[in-house]
Amino acid sequence: MKKLYISIFCLMGMTVFSQTLTFSNNANMAAARAGSSAATDDGFQYIANGFSLTQPFTSEIEQYNFGTNTWAAFATSVPTIAKRYGNAEIVNGKLYLFNGRAEEDSNNSYLEIIDLATGNLTYGAVNPYPVASAGSAVNGLDIYFFGGNISGNNTTNSKALYKYNITSNQWTQLADMDETLTITGKIAGNKLYTFGGHREFNAHGENFETVATIGNLALTDWINTAEVGTKLYQGKTFAANKYAQISAFDGNIANQEASNISWLISPEYYKLSTSAAGDTFLNFDTKDGFNNGATLQAYIITNWTGSIATSTKTLLPATIASGTVSGYAVNFTNSGAISLGSFPDTFRIAFKYTGGYTPLANTTYQIDNVRIYDAYTSTHINRYDLATNTWTTMAAQLPQPVSGNAVAVDGNRIFVSGDYSNQSFLGYYDTANDTFTALTALNFNERRNHNAGVYNNSLYVFGGNTGISISTAMSSVQSAPLGTLNSHAFAFDPQLRIYPNPVAAVLNISSDTAVSGVSLFNVLGQEVLAKTMNATEGTVDVSNLNPGTYFVKVYVNDQVKTLKFIKE
Repeated sequence: MKKLYISIFCLMGMTVFSQTLTFSNNANMAAARAGSSAATDDGFQYIANGFSLTQPFTSEIEQYNFGTNTWAAFATSVPTIAKRYGNAEIVNGKLYLFNGRAEEDSNNSYLEIIDLATGNLTYGAVNPYPVASAGSAVNGLDIYFFGGNISGNNTTNSKALYKYNITSNQWTQLADMDETLTITGKIAGNKLYTFGGHREFNAHGENFETVATIGNLALTDWINTAEVGTKLYQGKTFAANKYAQISAFDGNIANQEASNISWLISPEYYKLSTSAAGDTFLNFDTKDGFNNGATLQAYIITNWTGSIATSTKTLLPATIASGTVSGYAVNFTNSGAISLGSFPDTFRIAFKYTGGYTPLANTTYQIDNVRIYDAYTSTHINRYDLATNTWTTMAAQLPQPVSGNAVAVDGNRIFVSGDYSNQSFLGYYDTANDTFTALTALNFNERRNHNAGVYNNSLYVFGGNTGISISTAMSSVQSAPLGTLNSHAFAFDPQLRIYPNPVAAVLNISSDTAVSGVSLFNVLGQEVLAKTMNATEGTVDVSNLNPGTYFVKVYVNDQVKTLKFIKE
């Protein structure tokens, strides 16, 4: 099968105009949920499954009435399979639920078919290739899903495209996407469009499941050492889960020490070759217990000398469990995805405990699920032609890498809201002229892993979350009228050029209209340089930037045009 490609030239760029949508608050969902699947039909939005504030997998379905702005529980003849990051589509009055993570390391292969008139639940043909965090769309009697995550560790992703026909009750594999990604997309005009996407690779981890739970922790290639005092990390278990634990507490008064500084140091890790489209991250979980002031910190060691005292250590901005003064925290706290991209390619991770009895600070800390991985997030907009079974990479791109977002169709426009990192991201892609328009979102509750829909010329967003922990799930529902958008008012397109490309030191900018300023962003959407201008010609010194791919936003009057360039 033939694949088509449209080359992306910086001279063409990505036209990104700035317009505004103002959001208002609607009736909240009955429960805060994220990672849900959703579908719209006959004036109702259905939100199914996902994770809640307390449950990693849920089976509930809620029904939202657009006309009355009210919610109701939707009962089914038997409960749906509890899952998150699944898919939902509606065809001929029936809700189809499929894919999703049903357990930590298992994807759901069932196809659940729910009659929306009666709530009766039946099953269709078993899904031959179940994934989580895939995109899905419907066209006529066909349901499509694409991309997604195959395994529970998020490092084995898919580029497969499948179609389910409700008449034949059969699944069919179609042409693969170009990249393996967790992704979103929708169908408009008999063509499927996908937006951005994310994948992780080169993952290393330690979940401490092999450690002995009596005595000090001993783990191959890990270093367990005390800088001050004698307290070391230990292997512990609770509720069939093992972890590393450290505390200055000692019930034997004779063994209580005035000060304790203890280190748990990982093996040496190696990054893959630096990728302009990716970064390296650290992620881990912690719990605290009987917290009275001892501290736990995470460091990166960039030149291990064999001694923690003489090695180069940099404190990392990790979120550590805190505030549990009585007993132990119920849930682990996630550190957040900590970027290691700016550090050398060879490194170790170290956990430093500081406590003791002078002053009294003998908090207990538990560490689990230490994970180091590389990640890539795409800026691509891709199109699949249902009639010819071919994929095309579009000339337009997203103004930043996007993942964990929602999509909603309004005629020729496909709205993209939220992002894993930049959770206020908002814009739409015009399928008629291959342009992406960035929108300013006012009064918008930032979110990711949420759902979106268009009804009665308004864009709605449902639920989502703001952090890695399930405790950040939201019940918020908001909407914004789309009548204020008018793409025809932004037909003016200044002739804009950046050169040379690739560039080593100085990037030249040329426009037939005065440029008021420029901002440079890396592929993670982080601003790395900004400069004001008031001329049609200008330069930007990029000599201090690391080699890789960047985006430059050029501001002309009330418009923004985004171009891509390569730093050598």
